[in-house]
Amino acid sequence: MKWRTIAILVAAEVAILGLAVFSVRGAPSGEVFAADGTGTNFAAKTFAPIAAGNAPRVTIDDPNSGVTIGVSDDSLVYVKDDTSFSGATLRSPHDYPQLAVTRDLNGVHISRPAYHEGWAMFIGFSNSRQHFEVLVPAAATVVVDECDNAEVSDLKNGATIKALDGRIELTHVEGAIVAHTDDGHITADGVTSPSLDLSSNDGRIEIQNFTAVAGGKYNVATRDGRIDVGFTRGSDVTVDASTNDGTVRVDGVRQHSDDNVQQSIRIGSGGSAMRIHSDDGSITITTNGAS
Repeated sequence: MKWRTIAILVAAEVAILGLAVFSVRGAPSGEVFAADGTGTNFAAKTFAPIAAGNAPRVTIDDPNSGVTIGVSDDSLVYVKDDTSFSGATLRSPHDYPQLAVTRDLNGVHISRPAYHEGWAMFIGFSNSRQHFEVLVPAAATVVVDECDNAEVSDLKNGATIKALDGRIELTHVEGAIVAHTDDGHITADGVTSPSLDLSSNDGRIEIQNFTAVAGGKYNVATRDGRIDVGFTRGSDVTVDASTNDGTVRVDGVRQHSDDNVQQSIRIGSGGSAMRIHSDDGSITITTNGAS
């Protein structure tokens, strides 16, 4: 009798948890709970390649989705929506808005209306993915007004990116770069830029193989998280590094003994300027023998 009572209580707890409301946000993938017993899927639209010139301006605005941006090999813009919902929901996935892709004199525009977080209630299991991929000519100018998270690689003309609730990853990107996330980390690898502005309200920032050029202006800041910056040989920069709560290390050497630190580091001839600041986190700088 005792074990039967326990089993009934456990079953009741599971049922209560199953009735909880879950938000469908723009993580690239993940499992969520689902409801009413009749499965239904979201069918994403397909888009033909877009001829927009060798250096188009491409704007992206989808606050609920993750986006991967890479380079096409034929000077066309490609858009592939990977968004999918499978399983059963109280509200049909067919109600979820389709991605819109348009072209005008100002370039290519990719967008989807914001959907409120409580879009569906779930009981049971289903799969959710809110993500799309964009391939652009290497010289395209890319502006992401809003997304959930972003992966960007191989662009030659920089990018401007705003993520609302996720990470930003930059790989082998050249040109002026502005990247901000409200809640997530930022990574940059193999970036060469005359102008770099990376910031997070809540997350770490990691930069590897960064080339600072003479005359460049750079800003790297987070309100909560550590910052790691590794420079390539030949970098030319004066670094102003500060943290309100943490340490500053240069090539493994701790610069001060207290937690409120400001340090100036010259690499090469110091011909560009970089500000690195964390409100709450340590800073590690690696010069790779560049100074």
